[in-house]
Amino acid sequence: MTGWKRWIVVTDSDHQAFTDIPLMGPPLGIKPAKCSAAIARPYVAAFLDQHRKARRQPLLDKPSTQYPEVKLCPEKCGQS
Repeated sequence: MTGWKRWIVVTDSDHQAFTDIPLMGPPLGIKPAKCSAAIARPYVAAFLDQHRKARRQPLLDKPSTQYPEVKLCPEKCGQS
């Protein structure tokens, strides 16, 4: 992958926490650990504002006290 990127890792979560589990989990009796949409929305909005509207977004540059479970890495991190 080339160009600007930011790997975002959320403590105690995996990929499905942001895709399948919030939609399919409750009918199957699986409770999502934390509202993943409440974490994903501001980061996606910041990404779009930074790259589509050319507005710098500090949320993408450093850890946020509002989202302490989020770790930002310029390269792939916390994954095996």
